[in-house]
Amino acid sequence: MTLQRCATCAWWRRQAPCLSSATRSLAVPYEEGTCHRNAPAVVNNGGLAVSLFPTTHESRFCGQWAAQPTGGGDDGERVIAFPPPANRIAA
Repeated sequence: MTLQRCATCAWWRRQAPCLSSATRSLAVPYEEGTCHRNAPAVVNNGGLAVSLFPTTHESRFCGQWAAQPTGGGDDGERVIAFPPPANRIAA
C-alpha cells in the first residue's frame, strides 16, 4: 500500500524551486519539495510580484493527493539535485 503523503503524490516535486520561473534550486533540503497541484500564488516581495509554488515536507498530506503515474518520468523537466556540499561545486 502506498502511503498518501507528498513524497508519493503526482503533484509534488522533490527539491524543485518554489519560484515558478526557476529551473532548479540548490539550497532546498532533500526532504522538501514543491506542490504543483494548483497554479503558483502571486506574492508581493518588497514591491516586486513573484509567483511561488507552496513548499512542503515529504511527510505531509493534503486532501488533493493523487497517485504518481506508473512508469515514472518527469515530462522532460529535469531537476538535478546533488547532496551538499557537492551541489555548490556542480552549479
